[in-house]
Order: sequence, then C-alpha cells, then structure tokens
Amino acid sequence: MRKTYLVLLFITSLNLNALETIHVVVNNAPPYRIIKDDNYSGIYIEIIQEIAKDLNLQIQFQEVPFTRALLMMKTGEADIMLGPNKTLDREEYIYFIEDYPLPRENKIFYVSDPQKIIYTYMDLYDKSIEVLRGAVYFDKFDSDSNLTKYEISDYQQAILKVKRERSDVVIMPELQGDYLLKELNIKLIKSPFIIEGKDSFIGISKNISNFNSLKDILIHGLKIAHEKRIDETIIKKYTQR
Repeated sequence: MRKTYLVLLFITSLNLNALETIHVVVNNAPPYRIIKDDNYSGIYIEIIQEIAKDLNLQIQFQEVPFTRALLMMKTGEADIMLGPNKTLDREEYIYFIEDYPLPRENKIFYVSDPQKIIYTYMDLYDKSIEVLRGAVYFDKFDSDSNLTKYEISDYQQAILKVKRERSDVVIMPELQGDYLLKELNIKLIKSPFIIEGKDSFIGISKNISNFNSLKDILIHGLKIAHEKRIDETIIKKYTQR
C-alpha cells in the first residue's frame, strides 16, 4: 500500500512540475462563488483553493460573466470553470469531473406577488420570467419557446426587478436565492413548484495544452478532499448561517 502511495506521489509531482498557473474563470454567484473587490470565496472557490493548497498549485481567478466564462473554456483561454451543469453542447469543449460532483442545486421560482405563485408548470405561461444569461435549468423549460423569458446578467438584478414588480418571476438555485435575499434584505415568496437540481461539476477545458496533466491532478486532489470531507466542512459553513 505504501509503495503504491509513493508511486502516486511521484507521478503527481512530475505532473505538477509541468503545470503553470491555473486560470480559473468565475462569475459572482454567492454562496457558490463570492467575489468582493479582489477577494474570492464561496463553496466552489474554497473547495478548489483547498485542493490547490494540498497539491501546491498556483491559481489565478478571473471574474467574467457566465457566458464569457463558457466562451473562454471553449477557446482554451481558461483552464477551469467551477460549477457548470453538464450539457451535450458543453461536453464538446469541457471535461466534467463526474466522480466528484459538487452539491446539487434545486431550482426555485421566486415571486413578490402572492397572486403569481407558481404551483404547476402551466402557471408559467402567463408570467414574465427572469433567467440568467447562458444558464440551463431543466430541458422542458430551457427549450420552451412559448414562455416569456428575459435574460439578465446576474440574479441580484433579477431579484430587484421582481421586487419592484417589473417582472413576475425569477428562477434561481435555492441556496443562491436565499443567500442573495438575505444579503439584500429583500423578501420574496418561494413557489411550491420546485425543480430538482442536477449535479454541478468542476470543469476543465479540453482545448488547453496541459489538459491530461491537469485532469489527472484535479481528480487526485478531489479524491483527497472527499476523503478528508473538506467539501462537507465548507458547505456546512455556508448552509448553517
């Protein structure tokens, strides 16, 4: 067992030497990705920071809009993206580390007016709905051209529109929605119609020169983090507020 462990360390060390600073693109999406000035925190960011610390990796974060992050992964301008859902389109240029998924996120429809609460999917058809530009929610909703959906660049903007009754509904990941509402000191109503979340992942661009080395190292790092329950500790910090 010890011999196997030493071999793993040796291989990992060789791969690490071949890597330069890892470029991670993120958008502000608390509590998963929290960006304040030049400070980066949040569930997903702190998980990758712990992995980097364990493996002596250098990470450079860059804040960009969600759609820009996807484009940079597609062109190979970025190495890693934290928390995207897997789609067939994205799989063409992103490798999703499926063995160690990030927490699932139930999707909630938040409203301000009690008369506009969403009880079933059919209730959405006469509503104006705020969605994050570039995000995917669930197949039926994403492909339904009969729904009135408005794309926004961040959920804070959507919350304010719904609160001011400039829009009827915003669909958000539940933990993120609750976190933002508390931060903004705004009360919205959670509709009982809930969409069960899909796994989110750490994604690696398939269009970077060191793809194989980075993939092997991150899988190894996620395995260590999972065994140490680092992810559970970080998640509890944000869910037990």
